[in-house]
Amino acid sequence: MWHAQDGKCAVGCGGTLKDGPGGACVDHKHVPNYKKLVDAERRALVRGIVCFFCNWKVLGIMERAGPHRCVPAIRYLGWAA
Repeated sequence: MWHAQDGKCAVGCGGTLKDGPGGACVDHKHVPNYKKLVDAERRALVRGIVCFFCNWKVLGIMERAGPHRCVPAIRYLGWAA
């Protein structure tokens, strides 16, 4: 996946992925009882590798807020038609 993304954040922010703490994060769909799933089930939920900032500051906030808040906010900022 790292090579397929050419070492760049899957979100498309332009960030370069780094090894180690505060670097690359494996982004996955959040489902109930995620930690109890077997490895194969967890791998099936992986969306991509993202930079630390996008993982913690962008995706985390957007997922908690939900589309009913994010989509109108993006329109409000004039970022979408």
